[in-house]
Amino acid sequence: MKKIIDIIVPIRNEENNIPVFVENINCLKSNKLCSLQIIFVEDGSFDGTKRVLRKIVKGNNNIKYYCLKKGYGQGAAISFGIYKSNADAVIMMDIDESHPTEVIPVMVEHYINGFDIVQGVRNHIKDRKFYRNFGSKVFGKIFRLIINDGFTDYFRLISKSIAKELVKNNKFQHTIRFNKGIMKGYKQTKVIFSSSDRVIGQSKYDFFRLARFGLDVILSVISKRRLFLLMTMYLIIGLVIYNYSQVFVLAIFFIPALFLLLRYIQISTTNLIDKCMVIEKGA
Repeated sequence: MKKIIDIIVPIRNEENNIPVFVENINCLKSNKLCSLQIIFVEDGSFDGTKRVLRKIVKGNNNIKYYCLKKGYGQGAAISFGIYKSNADAVIMMDIDESHPTEVIPVMVEHYINGFDIVQGVRNHIKDRKFYRNFGSKVFGKIFRLIINDGFTDYFRLISKSIAKELVKNNKFQHTIRFNKGIMKGYKQTKVIFSSSDRVIGQSKYDFFRLARFGLDVILSVISKRRLFLLMTMYLIIGLVIYNYSQVFVLAIFFIPALFLLLRYIQISTTNLIDKCMVIEKGA
């Protein structure tokens, strides 16, 4: 019996990109042991995305879609798609070809050969805006310093057993990233690829949205112990400075610490899948 692999694709205002993406998937070389299906999770679009989805499922029996009531974010959309999937494995990816569809057959081949996790690793990004390129390098260094681990893209294939465990994790639902601890015991490999920052359409993320997302990524994968140690050190430094300065300087230290703590609690305790309300679906 053929294995089923669902491609989970979050979309928002992508009416022009959906037909191109579907055509690219349908043009991929078929595998005798696996069949590909697409699950689009539409997240608060205000263009013609829903209309295109309704039309495209009529001519493709390998496509499903869910439209959510409002924009819950990329992490929630992908997590919801994984939650709805009953496939043997899932692939998480963007629609804009920054995650090239031609990498999918390579991932599938590794999965057939027994790998539970096939991680896409981008080694080069062409035509990237300066602030995104600079911010990515800075964030990568901060991430390694705080987490003691390398930052990975969410373009990956994971087996059903891992997928079902991950969507139970509130932190994962926010940023669809996980640390090495979760991956212990699973057979894993990686696929190297290069692409432009976004081949189709325009990015929906400006500098401030990227900065907030970067913060959420760190808070979603950092351990409680490491976060406690870092915040303790941070506050000790603040108290030392307070002995030689005014109260407002102390506030500069304590207010960000309080914000980080509250955001960490929010990410850890909020189940985004439970909040996702479907207003339309099709297959």
